[in-house]
Amino acid sequence: MPNVPGALKKTELAKARDKLLRAKRRDAEFSQAAQEIDKEEERLEERKRCLVTKRLMLHGQYEDWLNNTVLTRTIIPYCKAWNQDFARQMQTRLSREIRDMVYGYLWYFHPDRTSPHQMGRLHLRQHYTFTCADDMPDTIENFPLLLDITQSLFHVNDGNLKVFFDNGLVPHYLSSDYIGALTAHEVGVSLYHHLNKADLLQCESHHIKSMFEKDDFHVGLPMMDLIRSLTIHCKVDRYRTPPPDHKLSPKCNHSLSETAQICRERLRQDFSVLTDIKTNSAFKLHIILYQRNIRLSVLEEAVDTLGTIFQKFQQDRASLRVTWTYRGHWQNARGPPCHKLVNCDITDYLGEPNGPLGAAWMFDLIDVLDEADQFIPRRHVRIEGKLVIARKMDGNAINRFVHNMYDSDEAADTTDGEENLSESEESDEDDYDDSFDESDL
Repeated sequence: MPNVPGALKKTELAKARDKLLRAKRRDAEFSQAAQEIDKEEERLEERKRCLVTKRLMLHGQYEDWLNNTVLTRTIIPYCKAWNQDFARQMQTRLSREIRDMVYGYLWYFHPDRTSPHQMGRLHLRQHYTFTCADDMPDTIENFPLLLDITQSLFHVNDGNLKVFFDNGLVPHYLSSDYIGALTAHEVGVSLYHHLNKADLLQCESHHIKSMFEKDDFHVGLPMMDLIRSLTIHCKVDRYRTPPPDHKLSPKCNHSLSETAQICRERLRQDFSVLTDIKTNSAFKLHIILYQRNIRLSVLEEAVDTLGTIFQKFQQDRASLRVTWTYRGHWQNARGPPCHKLVNCDITDYLGEPNGPLGAAWMFDLIDVLDEADQFIPRRHVRIEGKLVIARKMDGNAINRFVHNMYDSDEAADTTDGEENLSESEESDEDDYDDSFDESDL
């Protein structure tokens, strides 16, 4: 090994350092050039993929992509073809019992989603504000429009129903276009079976007929046989006889027929479809009678009008429940909490020998009203005795009776009008009584 001097000269060190720096610069330039080549290769690969895609999307598909019509012209037809093939395999390979088990997994309704009274006081639309906390989302949370359709709150036709299916607003497995008429029919039957179990089928009284006679999914559902549980929300104020359009005067000449406080024919007509359904012990009917202007004589006349309906369900040993409740001016259309709702079950008083509700029901109802005094404005409560109209009443007595069926502010203060009240009107309504505490709402 040659003898190495102890130290190199400064000039030799500088030359060595310069040589290293030049090599480093060359390496940097090489790395940058290599990176540019890599980027160019990526651009070429992306261009190649675009050309391959364009080749595959010939015959109009490329234009569909550019015109944002690929959903309707490519994706939806593919989904329909795939689902129809899958449904055919189910019909071929699985028995009806197994298929029904499969359909059952399509529906999940949270057990705490609703109560019948809560649905009514939130205009039958509480499912929009309900969220399944600490649990998996249920069917209604995923498809809010589904409950609107089954409760006749939203009427569909072939045109908008197709749009709902294609855009995922309503489950596509209820569409005969996606899974065929037979499978869609079976899925629809499964839907109503689970709605019955969850007691989610509810409607207002003027929608009863459409509930039982109209198959909104257009898959041949026998609604008369499918609906086995129903809650009906009946606003009694809607059926009251209109007040006279003039003031009481000596010229009044009202007849005895005008003393009816309920439009009986209209009320019977809305409920008439219930007499045609096949009831049995498994059928559950719950009728909630709403009143804002609480007149017990009006309530009794409404119950008397519906007496034939009640008798039919009782004779068929179906589950019948009739509830009275007060519907008032709630802040933002919300009432007190569920445990403070003003209601009274009057089922046990139906068919009493001394009248449609017997004699004791009034005392129980008055007790309920006394306990709910903080929630009910005093002018909404009119407790009067049972009115007896003689067949040979004096003409002046008939005139006075007809004009006393409504108080001055009662005609404009109904359950139908409450949903259109502004917040200022609602606050004015509540200011009448210092005992009314909005914090309880």
